[in-house]
Amino acid sequence: GRINIGREILQDLVRFEGLNLSQMQNQFTELAHHFREWSGLAARFDEFLRGMERHTAATERLFELVSRQQIERDAPAPLKARKVNAKKAMKEILGLFKKEKRLYYSDIAEKLRLDFATVIEACEELVRQGLIEGD
Repeated sequence: GRINIGREILQDLVRFEGLNLSQMQNQFTELAHHFREWSGLAARFDEFLRGMERHTAATERLFELVSRQQIERDAPAPLKARKVNAKKAMKEILGLFKKEKRLYYSDIAEKLRLDFATVIEACEELVRQGLIEGD
């Protein structure tokens, strides 16, 4: 309810050791300057992240290409299948079954270097004759 500043308040203001208005303005000016610097840094950081994303994608593509070339270079050349008639294939397949009890078409084709059609035909005939068991 006062309408004027009393002596006690004036003494308190004189003794006040906080920032004056000029000092506060300087602090806000510095703060604004730092904020602009941080904003600029944030923009450069975003640019850096975009560059890193491009670099990572390019590295992944390069790795894929090198890996694919390495695999193609290191892969053994495919073996050519021998041309044999069904009777000869059946005889060779029976020989394999004497050594190993469980064989797959792919095992037989690889070990005897026969094409799959010949292996399947010969195995089906051997099963039909009861010379090997089919699954």
